[in-house]
Amino acid sequence: MAFVLTFSRAFDAAEVARLATLRETLRSDLPRFETLQGIAFHIGMPSITQQAAPNGVLLQRFKEDGTPAWVVRAADQTVVVNCLDYDSWRNVWPEAKRFMTEVVRQIASETNPLSQIALQVVDKFVYETDPEPYLISDVFNPDSQYLPANTLAVGSLWHVYQGWFVLTMNDGDGPAAETQFANRQLLNVLNLTSANIDGRLTASIDHLAQVTFKDNLPKALSSASDDENEEFLQVAFKGLLQPNNKVIMRNVLNREQLIAIGLEDQ
Repeated sequence: MAFVLTFSRAFDAAEVARLATLRETLRSDLPRFETLQGIAFHIGMPSITQQAAPNGVLLQRFKEDGTPAWVVRAADQTVVVNCLDYDSWRNVWPEAKRFMTEVVRQIASETNPLSQIALQVVDKFVYETDPEPYLISDVFNPDSQYLPANTLAVGSLWHVYQGWFVLTMNDGDGPAAETQFANRQLLNVLNLTSANIDGRLTASIDHLAQVTFKDNLPKALSSASDDENEEFLQVAFKGLLQPNNKVIMRNVLNREQLIAIGLEDQ
């Protein structure tokens, strides 16, 4: 599950320097720290020169098997907080919000407003053995509006990629929800796949929900107020993007799998 904040311009040198303070601020949560480098081009007469310069930071925490559990990347003009050890929204959201708040505190600027927010959720269902016969209803809801009819008859290997816009709704409380998300276009990109991955049949649901602020850029996340920033993040992700994902998942999956991932009660 990835939480994404994209700003209007790349972080400047002073903002990148402040991001480096996260090494100490988040050391206990994200002990691996790395400064990211970018290439700056200087155009002059008679030549063009290039120079490496810090453009962001990368912080990580690892699972016992050595693979990442959490990754926080703030570079160029984008902040990505990625949970790779997901168990439930209840446990993941407070930590993700805290990481985003700590990052935004270092880069908040009225000269660099937020231009886009996004939430990406990837769910995978791995078969223990090859199903015989293959039934799409083992994982998916065969009556889902997101599955075209021919996927029911093509066998175990298929994919359906689609995208559409919906008008945002004010699912949160407070002025941020009313002023920042009223009448916005929310893009859904939904990729459904059944494929052999590492020799095992795997059903995958990759859903990206994204709101781009093409005009009337939000003032949220442009100040150093943690309270204001947390309110905006709460409305954006918990109030809008995550409920949007739940609606789609409840349409795509069968009831057994919804219970397995905690979206339905037994």
